[in-house]
Amino acid sequence: MDDVATLFFMGTGHEVGRQFLNKETGVSHDHLFTLMHQQLTDYRQLKGGPGSKDKPGGYRKFRGTVFGTGWQNNVAETIRFLQQRQQLPPPLTSVNLVGHSRGAVTCIMLAHAMAATDGLQAVRVNIFAIDPVPGGYSDFSFGVGSPFELPDTVDEYTSILMENAGDPFFACLSEGKNLRKLGNTNITQYPLPGKHGDATKSDFAAYPAASISAHLLASFLTDHGSSAEFSILNWLRDDRELVEDYATLALHRITNKKSKKAAQSWGISRWIVPPLWRNDRSRLIKNEFRSHPFYVNSHHAGLFNGACGLVADRIVNHGWIGRTDFTRFSNVFPKNYELLVKVGFARSLDDPATMTGDDRLWLVLENEPLIHTLEVRPANDQIRAISDRLLTQITSAVRQENVANSLPQGQVFTLGEWERATKVTFGSRGDQVATIDTLLPYYHAYRRRGNQAASIRIACWIGDLAEEHLRTKPRSDRRKGMVQLAKQIYNALPTA
Repeated sequence: MDDVATLFFMGTGHEVGRQFLNKETGVSHDHLFTLMHQQLTDYRQLKGGPGSKDKPGGYRKFRGTVFGTGWQNNVAETIRFLQQRQQLPPPLTSVNLVGHSRGAVTCIMLAHAMAATDGLQAVRVNIFAIDPVPGGYSDFSFGVGSPFELPDTVDEYTSILMENAGDPFFACLSEGKNLRKLGNTNITQYPLPGKHGDATKSDFAAYPAASISAHLLASFLTDHGSSAEFSILNWLRDDRELVEDYATLALHRITNKKSKKAAQSWGISRWIVPPLWRNDRSRLIKNEFRSHPFYVNSHHAGLFNGACGLVADRIVNHGWIGRTDFTRFSNVFPKNYELLVKVGFARSLDDPATMTGDDRLWLVLENEPLIHTLEVRPANDQIRAISDRLLTQITSAVRQENVANSLPQGQVFTLGEWERATKVTFGSRGDQVATIDTLLPYYHAYRRRGNQAASIRIACWIGDLAEEHLRTKPRSDRRKGMVQLAKQIYNALPTA
């Protein structure tokens, strides 16, 4: 018999064996704890949450749901369960506790009870808590310890904190805010976008946060001695898969038009005393990447920097990447590629959506400490195609009007020079002319900063506009200045 026990505690209202119905697909799926519990082979148990039909913790639905009544019963029965286990050889040396919501807080209270019980005081505890929520003000006030303190018998405490659980009285326990350790507990917290129960489902397609949660939980249990069937390895993800899961989670948020902002308290919970019960998750949950357009959290950033090293290095140190390397990245990490493009983080001639946004983005974000953008250098055949189209129009214009280039070889109009070259007595600066007015300053800004891909992309964009203007407006009053700019861009584009 193993010397490790693994105990699961479900959240409020969840009974063992209950399934969840996906209304869109019509398919039911299990609670993550149900499936994970079935994978284990060591001494284990699975308890329903307060307000469920399961005894002893179920108690009554109303009292369990509103006041959390019943968690004491779960703790008391589990203590007897562990005492009986200690009568068998070999004695337990550690216990892994897994919980969700009030079930996660029950894990903390059980750790206190174990530390106060003869025969269990030497047993070490590891806790995996998914969105630990105590509930009301006094729901956990009658135990042997505090729900806001981790006893010194707890070696590891890992928690997943859901940033968009905005219901009143749903304040979560978070280190540095309302949770402290009494010993040398190692605390790890993973902020994830989503609602309170999103990380406990087994329908990963509908709840991508649960895929990450399942990996973290399976890793936690196997790392801390829980014995399991070989199939538990199916829950584990390698770094490449996990970084794709994070991108899938971020894309899911964007598709559902959800903000990256964490939930803030509202209604009566905003005024409740003491402040620790205010469900202001923007304050409770630390996430230095919350305002970042791409990364979900520091775990995602670390995985991306490890698994997608070349792209990460190019983002931070260069700001641009070659088309071949970016295509290779898109083949290996299609979800992260999609996310980079979706948020406008990577910009390329191949992705028209990124060509129509505000090109000031790069200049604004470059001063932010955690935010960079990635320019994709146009492929050589793209550059040649634009150059060939430009040359056709330049040749036609020179033959007709013999327009000379007013600048030395390799130079491109500044905005002031361009405006003087295309100034007319009547008429507004619209269409291609107005867009070029906007693009020229950024072309020169990118060149000064040494961002080759960005300057070439902007030059290609200007070249396309100049070619279109010359081809479609042969009698334009600004034709002479446009021909000069076309020549300058043609000479500035690389031909290799």
